[in-house]
Amino acid sequence: MTTAALSAGCALLAFSPTLCLLFHLTYSKANLVIIVTTSAFAYLASTVVSSLLWLPVPASLRDNPYVLMFPSIAAQFVTRAGFVWLYHKVEHSVERSVRRHERAEERVRAEAAAARRRRRRMDGSSDNGHDGAAEDNDDDEPPPASESSKLRLELNDWSSSLAAGTGYGGMHVIFLYGTLLASEANNVGTLYQPSCEVMPSLVNSAATSHLFSLLDIVWMMWTFYGMRRRRDDGGTFESEGGLLPTPGTSEHNNDVRISAVSFSGDIDIAGGSGGGAVYHLANNKRGGNGALLLVFVSHCAAALSTVPNAYDDGCVVALPCLVGVAVVTGLTFWITSVGHFLPNSQKRRQYERTASMAAEAAAARSSRYED
Repeated sequence: MTTAALSAGCALLAFSPTLCLLFHLTYSKANLVIIVTTSAFAYLASTVVSSLLWLPVPASLRDNPYVLMFPSIAAQFVTRAGFVWLYHKVEHSVERSVRRHERAEERVRAEAAAARRRRRRMDGSSDNGHDGAAEDNDDDEPPPASESSKLRLELNDWSSSLAAGTGYGGMHVIFLYGTLLASEANNVGTLYQPSCEVMPSLVNSAATSHLFSLLDIVWMMWTFYGMRRRRDDGGTFESEGGLLPTPGTSEHNNDVRISAVSFSGDIDIAGGSGGGAVYHLANNKRGGNGALLLVFVSHCAAALSTVPNAYDDGCVVALPCLVGVAVVTGLTFWITSVGHFLPNSQKRRQYERTASMAAEAAAARSSRYED
């Protein structure tokens, strides 16, 4: 019988990437949990599409891994892109609803301010210069942040793509490894297969599932990047250039120091500008197509690296090749996309939120010093 320690250790190895992201990032936010759930259903849809594509394959070719893997890769690619396209449609609808709600709130605030001014004029308070200055200061106060804007800040392409990758990769791991783990839990002895006689099948499958879950997360983030550029075609990136004030605090007088950050389409989240390096994917439709092409090519490379498992002791070759594909894919994503992953609208909201938090902190410090 397979020992409990082996089963538990292999299960943790296989599910650790998705479980860590699930409990650390998405579990506390209901909107991200919805993304995790729907992306898991997207993977289920890809398995249905794969099965339909395999139906016409003659029985004599169904043992050929090259014939079987490419329909599955195509199905996963299409369903992954389709999920992100649907997410962007929903996001656009939510953004329009939020903007309508905020405009309604602005109208209500403007009407309330006008009513206060009329009431003060009727009371004769406008004849007093001091009261008039107080009235002007009252009208110039910044409006409080609405609940809708606070909720909108919780979602951006980073959090949404990680949540979607968690659901998609988690369901993939369940199909890759969950069935083997369930079948071996109560079997007598430990299963070894001719394709990997150097380690139990549970260990080999757990390592493969772990790597594919990481790749699924990177592929989903790349798909978010590519579909965003294809959808906006540079409109949200290069045409929204300009200067935006970003906060900094002075240690001497606790004032908020403002500096300018340019949004030119290739800006690092931390504020450093990427100078349009040749190894960066472009912030336009061509760059989006390039990102999607990299997803498809790296998925084909990962699938081809598992082909040696069809031969005796093939895992000795397959696992190192899969590790190499995962490392190269992760590094390529980091180099080409991470520095300008978010669109300018989401970067702008981050900077505005940071400015608001810095101003509140400076005001709190000033009030403490005055006390």
